[in-house]
Amino acid sequence: MDITKEYIAKSYAKLNLFLKICDILPDNYHEVCTLLAKINLFDTITITFNKRRSKFSPASISMFSDTGESIESVEHNLILSAVMEILKLLEAQYGKQHYVIDLISRMRIKIQKRIPIGAGLGGGSSNAATVIRFLYENLEHLTIKDIVLISYKIGVDVAFFTRNYRCALGRHKGEKLIKLTPYYRYYAVIVCPNFSCNTSDVYQHFVLKKADKTYDKKILEMRNTPEIRKDFVFAIGNDLEKTAVLLYPEISDILKTLASTSAVYYSMTGTGSACFGLFVTERVALLEAKKLRKTRNNWSVYVSKVNF
Repeated sequence: MDITKEYIAKSYAKLNLFLKICDILPDNYHEVCTLLAKINLFDTITITFNKRRSKFSPASISMFSDTGESIESVEHNLILSAVMEILKLLEAQYGKQHYVIDLISRMRIKIQKRIPIGAGLGGGSSNAATVIRFLYENLEHLTIKDIVLISYKIGVDVAFFTRNYRCALGRHKGEKLIKLTPYYRYYAVIVCPNFSCNTSDVYQHFVLKKADKTYDKKILEMRNTPEIRKDFVFAIGNDLEKTAVLLYPEISDILKTLASTSAVYYSMTGTGSACFGLFVTERVALLEAKKLRKTRNNWSVYVSKVNF
């Protein structure tokens, strides 16, 4: 690795096309079944290296908006945790004085944010996974097993982005993934209000009325018979939607607005606050997005191809 160079990588967002809560696990986490799809919306990550010895710390990570304004966010923590886990692993294998420890410690990470924070689009997880993959691809000291295990420790969605799948079914807490070959193509109009949702709050307020153990069979059907995948997506929706609406009523306004469009399907992604509608053609999606931007100037609206 040439530490005099500047490395630039795109860090993509995702949609949960459906999210089903199946049960409560023994550790009180929720057992989920979800279909994850990568979308074209991305942050830009720039990685450089200090010329002198230094220590990797929160100050090593900076985050900026498109207009250059500094952003303070807990999303820093996922990147910090990822790098510290990698350092811990490599120190155990090679010792603290090994050159690779010094190399990683000199790293400086700058993130130009486009993915809204706290919107259920996986921006923080994607940023952490992008840094993990950068180190894996540019160092000989990490194995694919190493980065998968580290991604499990950092966060549920990190595993999806670390694997670099276009779409996958997520089970257990969402980290156990089944890669899917995309069969359908739609165009998503993604609407993000000017507030974020607290993931913990949404899950804590969700009440599971009845466990559902049928989804392992449904997953096999979705994997083996891709032409029925669309029917599952449109039928299941997002179990967390009603809870999120109770906590953040404006989400209901977004969903009602999407319902009034020509979308063939609309839903909330993750724990919110972003919602999306799927459209058959890009032309229609762009027209609907233009109308939505005029509807509410405090909503950010994006258009992306989505394959599943």
